[in-house]
Amino acid sequence: MGTILPGQVLRIAVRQTCGDTGEVINVLHVKAAGATAADDEDVLEAIGTWVGTMYANIEGYLTNSQSATDIKVDLVQFDDGKESIVRLVGITTFDGYSGGTGVNNPVPEGAAVCITFPTNTPKCRGRKFFGVLDNSILGATGLMSDTTAFINWAADFLGGFVGGSLNFTPVVAHPKLLLWIDLLTAVVRNVFAYQRRRKRGVGK
Repeated sequence: MGTILPGQVLRIAVRQTCGDTGEVINVLHVKAAGATAADDEDVLEAIGTWVGTMYANIEGYLTNSQSATDIKVDLVQFDDGKESIVRLVGITTFDGYSGGTGVNNPVPEGAAVCITFPTNTPKCRGRKFFGVLDNSILGATGLMSDTTAFINWAADFLGGFVGGSLNFTPVVAHPKLLLWIDLLTAVVRNVFAYQRRRKRGVGK
């Protein structure tokens, strides 16, 4: 194990499995701020709690066929204009979340909730998609029946976390500027988005 330095960026791959679609992954990026380095172990423990808290907000709208697997954390940087992995920080587990609890049929494969994160930099924003949804999220008019759970997810996400001596806050990559841009606000709409997702074994 090593240490994380102020100013460094972590790539957090939130990994789950689902009987219909295989692996379900959501990737987050956070940037460290503070005066002194933090041990990998302390940061990994904090990430497990942070991610578990976020996903506990929405577990009722994820089908119970979706199970938490693990959280892979890498230290990343820009290399020739692209994000590259410097080293594996470690793999940790979810704290307080084990998977979806929805007991109804899922919505169609492509339907997803999308949270948009505007930034102060033109043509730069973050987006997070959530698929394999329980159909209890489907309202009578075809819109989402409730956005509160995902608003709470976004609030916990934007709040970041403390790992050891460092504060970690969400960022998004801007490859042209070779910068990591802070995510400051979130927009959760009640209209479903489309995320290409096929059933396992269907298509190429």
